[in-house]
Amino acid sequence: MTLKSAKPPQAFVDFAQRMFQDAEFFETLEDLLRFGLQGIPRDRLGDFTAFVKRIENHEIGDRDLERLWHVSGADVGYPAPGLCGFRREAGRQSDQRPATIPI
Repeated sequence: MTLKSAKPPQAFVDFAQRMFQDAEFFETLEDLLRFGLQGIPRDRLGDFTAFVKRIENHEIGDRDLERLWHVSGADVGYPAPGLCGFRREAGRQSDQRPATIPI
């Protein structure tokens, strides 16, 4: 599927924009992803989860995802080498995030 004219959901942009150059200061990938997810308003979390599921179902290819990442405003490069684990963990955490976490 080609997404040249498509825009990612705002929840993806919210998440990506929290991936900044100081991300290396997080001790674990889980901590970094938790920080990214905390930037997504509760009413957009379902959009993020649905987007991650589309990626996992190969509805959005790696090239399209890389392009979307770059236009999102993320301060760090596209996490290509560990992308599968990165997006799988982000999806898992978003599914488990309680609605009561303060942002």
